[in-house]
Amino acid sequence: MLGRPQGPPVVFEHEGCGGRIHRHLGCEACAAAPAPAQVKARQGPGARAVQT
Repeated sequence: MLGRPQGPPVVFEHEGCGGRIHRHLGCEACAAAPAPAQVKARQGPGARAVQT
């Protein structure tokens, strides 16, 4: 999602304290929260073949 000059179109807040909710990335296999340097991108099943 791209940022907008006015701010985000939707803000998620914790009902208990009013704090803002943020996304946290984690490994689905071991639940670790790796540092960016420990993450790699690869083609997924929906990737299109490169035509030459």
